[in-house]
Amino acid sequence: MPPGSRQEAPTMAMAAPGSRPAPSRPSASTSTALPSRPPVSRPPAAVGPPAGVRAADRRGGRRPAGSCHVFTGKGQLSAPAGAFTRPGETTPRGVAGRPVGNSYAGREYRNQARLAVRSAAFPHPLENRVPVRPDCRKDVTMSVLITGATGFVGSRLLHHLLSQDDDTPVIVLGRDAPEVLLDRIRTAVGWLDVNGTVRPGAFGRLRCLRADLAGRGPFPDGAAPAGLTAVWHCAAATTLHGDPVPVHRVNVIGTRRVLELADRVPAAHLVHVSTAYVAGRRAHGVIRETDLCDAAGFHNAYEQSKFTAERMVLRWARDARRTVTVLRPSVLVDDRPAPEGLPPHPFAVLSRSVRATLDERAARASAAARPPGTALSQGALRFRLPGPPDGSLNLVQADWSVRAMVRAVAAHRGPGVLTVHVTHPDNTPVRAIARAFEAVHPGLSVEITPRIDDPTRLEAAVLGDFGFMTAYSAQHRAYDRTHLLACTGDLPDPRPLDGAYLERALAVPPPGRTAAGS
Repeated sequence: MPPGSRQEAPTMAMAAPGSRPAPSRPSASTSTALPSRPPVSRPPAAVGPPAGVRAADRRGGRRPAGSCHVFTGKGQLSAPAGAFTRPGETTPRGVAGRPVGNSYAGREYRNQARLAVRSAAFPHPLENRVPVRPDCRKDVTMSVLITGATGFVGSRLLHHLLSQDDDTPVIVLGRDAPEVLLDRIRTAVGWLDVNGTVRPGAFGRLRCLRADLAGRGPFPDGAAPAGLTAVWHCAAATTLHGDPVPVHRVNVIGTRRVLELADRVPAAHLVHVSTAYVAGRRAHGVIRETDLCDAAGFHNAYEQSKFTAERMVLRWARDARRTVTVLRPSVLVDDRPAPEGLPPHPFAVLSRSVRATLDERAARASAAARPPGTALSQGALRFRLPGPPDGSLNLVQADWSVRAMVRAVAAHRGPGVLTVHVTHPDNTPVRAIARAFEAVHPGLSVEITPRIDDPTRLEAAVLGDFGFMTAYSAQHRAYDRTHLLACTGDLPDPRPLDGAYLERALAVPPPGRTAAGS
């Protein structure tokens, strides 16, 4: 209804607003018994309060002469005079002007007044809903939207969805042209589908649309269809160093754009993939799933951008009364090294840097002049890993995390916000990670030290690209998993990350190996 317009008042079953029966005084011979109350019928459906029934200022707003105030639990409402009068009376008993105490008659008429005012202002959802044609819902197709479907988390989520016995269409937003985006999705999901769980014809459920979340252009047609039930916002910039502007543009502005898109579909469930590291520099204690505070500051622009985005999502959900699930994974790892062209986990990137340094060192040594037949004598490469010797990191398996995320989202049936820590119950010691590096890279000697004053080129690169290891491994904090355990049901906890798993996670695929050839 346009602002400023007023609906016509529906016809009341009792005395109409403004019309009062002529007052009459009962004779002495009249019986003192209360007359029977006339039946009250609910008014017909209305989009808002009818004329003459309005929300009033609790401190005493102006109201029409002869009207009364009734408190219904939703604030005070003004009812027109005569709406709750008994036959032969001009003032409603128990509502205004005539006290009746706690007598049965007083309680009865107060209840009558509350019922009629509430019915007029807040129509019953079942009695007053707009009739729906039996076949009108057949034209509305339920669908799901995903951003970041080619990323580390998004590709695994999409693989999970396409492996279900379901035909729900999936809308994928990406920066590439639709045909390029679809090809990238096929490559990523195909590589993840080791056990052949993707349903036949599942890729036919996809609808790829081009959209730059960090830009200002309009969303393509069909990005927010009427039947959209869920929006999974997985797209993110995970760079921990360098220029913070691109990180802010993707993680903050991109999230704002997703909220603008979600505004078009009020019934859609928004799923925001955040990070457990929105806790920033907080080093001790238990991080509650409901905690979101920037008092301790942040280690990098990535943490700050994810904090800003999550706070923006919470404010939006509160103001719009929307259903939102916020997922906070810790460091995700996978024991199957991703080939070239697919996003790896952070420790796989570090392992590739170490391998490249070892290969370069070996090439330089082999190129040096030496007598024929002389074996190359080369000592171990000393690599100092930044971090406290007794430190630990919260690493969690990516495949388990996706299953937990899907269950958490399915368990949340808002409105409201549910924040879930998708974390491992046990931290992984940094020493175990160091031993896995040595096992994967022969000729490497790893030393854990909290401070490196004279870094080598490799160590300098690690400090620049993976400085989070120093900060995160020095933290002695735990992550609350109350919401996670309540939502995941019988899903068992992830297995401990032993040495064998870590070695597989740090393995470097052969050069030139691609997803298509793996």
